Amino acid sequence: MDGERLLYWYDYGLGVHPFTTPEAVRRQLTGHFWLFPVSGDCPDRVRSGDTCDLLGGNPVRVESAAGDHLQIATLPGHDLGAGLHIRFTFTRAFGFHYLDVAAWQDRETSCTRSVPCGAASRAGAWALWRVLAATLTASAWAA
Repeated sequence: MDGERLLYWYDYGLGVHPFTTPEAVRRQLTGHFWLFPVSGDCPDRVRSGDTCDLLGGNPVRVESAAGDHLQIATLPGHDLGAGLHIRFTFTRAFGFHYLDVAAWQDRETSCTRSVPCGAASRAGAWALWRVLAATLTASAWAA
């Protein structure tokens, strides 16, 4: 991740889950992808290499779904442009679980070149991933 291309990095608390590993939380998400707030036409289970359309017909590729993280990349036709990478990393410290979401791009898009669009995109992402964190806070007990 190149710091100059980093668009955002957000951290969310998922609560106390002393008997659940970060890997189990990631498997909970990728094995039940309907938990993802904009899962759209994606299958219930996503794996590395899968492509699907998120809500609104926004195509993505699952770059990695392994260990403690899920990473997706936007494809041509996505509203935010192609080449945006979003990595969801799950961590745990002293029984507390966290979700870190980082996004970066291969190159600028028309949205990231525009200050209002870029700001709206970051604010929207913060709110959207907050919904994901709230969902995972509850579902992690079943992981």
